[in-house]
Amino acid sequence: MKVKDAMHKGVDWVSPDTPITEIAKLMRAHDIGCIPIGEDDQLVGMVTDRDIVCKGLAQNGFDASRAMARDVSCVLGAAVVPRAQIADPDALAIRVFVDGSLAQSSNTSEHVRTAARLIADVSDFMTLMPGDVLLTGSAPDGPRARAGSRIAIEIDGVGRLETRVVAGAARLRA
Repeated sequence: MKVKDAMHKGVDWVSPDTPITEIAKLMRAHDIGCIPIGEDDQLVGMVTDRDIVCKGLAQNGFDASRAMARDVSCVLGAAVVPRAQIADPDALAIRVFVDGSLAQSSNTSEHVRTAARLIADVSDFMTLMPGDVLLTGSAPDGPRARAGSRIAIEIDGVGRLETRVVAGAARLRA
């Protein structure tokens, strides 16, 4: 299944260079909590209202009038793997590579909650819809990377996501 098949129809995309203030206005106008970020006709991430608050407004020196979507968005993969293709979501090996070298190895069995427990807990206070994404966090003591580093994350049965770390924090300062 592709992301486009799971997403709500009629959702607008914005580019990674869209100002955060414009994204916040779109969220308010459409009463939604996230906006897909697209580039070259591909989904490259999501900006949620939580991203704007936690990664933006709660950060010292954050200037929302100068911030862009790429400053707070979460990178997502290009495809959704159907549940039927995952034997056990609570037993998936996860590997993180920094510049081609294995930097961390963990397993979903190490998560605080099982996938079913996470879905049940979240469903207690909100309605989940097809296309919703729940992020499970990361293993403790995650690897460090710097601007220019290439990061790859592999999850058995799910795939590989690669991205490059870019400098940009200075743009967030007043």
